[in-house]
Amino acid sequence: MGLFSTTYRVEHNKGSFFEDWHIVLKNVSLKEAEDYVNSKTGFFGDSKDDYRIVKE
Repeated sequence: MGLFSTTYRVEHNKGSFFEDWHIVLKNVSLKEAEDYVNSKTGFFGDSKDDYRIVKE
């Protein structure tokens, strides 16, 4: 990572009625964050709505 590069974190919502966001991955690039979300979501995985990518 360069001096002025932007890092991101991935959060997962573990709540059912109320939002309860937990950090599952931090200090990664946007591509790494998107790849992580894509690997955890899909036909048999979680919903993409249960994940969010936040700029640090």
